[in-house]
Amino acid sequence: MRKILIVEDEKELLKVLEKFLAKKGFEVLTASGGDQALEMIKSAENIDFIILDIKMPKVSGFDVLKEIRKFKKDIPAVFLTGAINKTKYSDVVKSLGCSIDDIIEKPVDLYKFLDIIERKLKGQTFL
Repeated sequence: MRKILIVEDEKELLKVLEKFLAKKGFEVLTASGGDQALEMIKSAENIDFIILDIKMPKVSGFDVLKEIRKFKKDIPAVFLTGAINKTKYSDVVKSLGCSIDDIIEKPVDLYKFLDIIERKLKGQTFL
């Protein structure tokens, strides 16, 4: 079973994504903030995919991604954001010296979201 970590500070969206992915056969871990996510990533084994909200209190998705890429470079990750500007966010990620696999706009289309996850887990690239 593939293990996915969802990092999202909007509790309702976090619950929706967690239930949806669990019903699709994924093991789902959740974190409501970047600091909690970093602890989970450092201690959890075999996380196959990470979903990161960009704008969170204390530790942003950018900060989480930068830290993740220091010790787990190959885990696919996507950003969630309500203010989509793929070029801007891609440039920020590049300036941090790391990579992101895709950027998904809120409100989330669950089936498009699932397609992105499944394709990335099969090794297809997006950006």
